[in-house]
Amino acid sequence: MLAVKMPLKLNIIFLQTLHQQQRSPTMSTIFGVLPSPALASFSSRGPVKYNGNIVKTDVTAPGVNILSAWPVEVGPFPSGLKTKTFNFLSGTSMAAPHVSGIVALIMSKLKNENKRKWSTSEVQSTLITTGNTFNLDGEPIFDKATLHNNANILQRGAGQVNAMNAMDPGLVYNIELDNYVAYLCEIFSNNSQKMQIFTKNNTQCTRSISGEQLNYPSIGVPMRSSSSRIIVKRTMTNVGDAKEIYNAKIKEPLNVKIDLSHYSLSFTHQEQQITYDMTFSMNGAHPGFGVIGEGELSWVSNKHIVTSPIYIAF
Repeated sequence: MLAVKMPLKLNIIFLQTLHQQQRSPTMSTIFGVLPSPALASFSSRGPVKYNGNIVKTDVTAPGVNILSAWPVEVGPFPSGLKTKTFNFLSGTSMAAPHVSGIVALIMSKLKNENKRKWSTSEVQSTLITTGNTFNLDGEPIFDKATLHNNANILQRGAGQVNAMNAMDPGLVYNIELDNYVAYLCEIFSNNSQKMQIFTKNNTQCTRSISGEQLNYPSIGVPMRSSSSRIIVKRTMTNVGDAKEIYNAKIKEPLNVKIDLSHYSLSFTHQEQQITYDMTFSMNGAHPGFGVIGEGELSWVSNKHIVTSPIYIAF
């Protein structure tokens, strides 16, 4: 076994040379290279410019030096291989297929178990509430764009997608169509012409809701002054065991106090919904405009951990 650490192009040349020099070459893949995962320097990151209080990024996925099929010949490489239709690429185009594959597995599992088809927002919830925010060393995922500082919530989101955990999330957050419309009404200040771009019809705004009140799996809250006090509502749907009890575990952002209307959620049947309130208030000096605060709310049972990342915009 040869462990080689060199630039990607040199790796390709090395493997080609090895193939040419031996009739039956042996090559090995090295797993568990540390530190891993890490956020690529070119990865898109938040905050969102126009629709505030929605946390960007949602999740991260493998997207650096991914070997994948390619529609045309790659080369010219004097490799002697029968096919040249594979290529190494990096970017969103490589990360998105990983997420799409997990989504396909989720939908296939639901179909095989004769369960109802989940909404897009429920699938999104599954990916967000089961992500990993720590690397293989047990340390926080770091950001290569900031000289290996720990990635914050606007950079890593809920962390790297976890396919195994996403197959059985326990609880999901769902967003109904009328809530999306009400949210658009808030963003566009009831401007019917702008609304039609998204709704494709003459939608009339009967109500509006701000971003933090959308039943999103991650929670973004503006705390602009030392007297800020905001109540956020969330509704969870039980897609796990029929009878399951979840207890709240809160990691509060710096100088912010979080109170819950329910610290325990007791479900008695599948598809049951329970709504709870979160009250955010300052608990100390205001850090200053533009500072980021982050924490998390986890609902923990004997079988599941359902985690919502929390973003505070000071």
